Amino acid sequence: MTKTMLRGKFRALTANVKKMKSETNNLRSYFKNLEKNSKINPKEAERRKQYRTETNQNTKYITEKKSMKQSCLFKKINKIYKFL
Repeated sequence: MTKTMLRGKFRALTANVKKMKSETNNLRSYFKNLEKNSKINPKEAERRKQYRTETNQNTKYITEKKSMKQSCLFKKINKIYKFL
């Protein structure tokens, strides 16, 4: 009876190992495809980089504009309080 139990455990372990190997092979092939796609499409990568820089510039501009509005508002408030 112990031989049959050991055989069953061995089969389960080998099945698990095969499953893990297939998963790692799938991941390897996925990452290889990603590398190939990034090498093939340098124009798209350049567009993405340009979009990122544009959005960063826009957010900087917006934050500067907000800070200027806030500073103007505080200046006006300070002028009002000086008279009081």
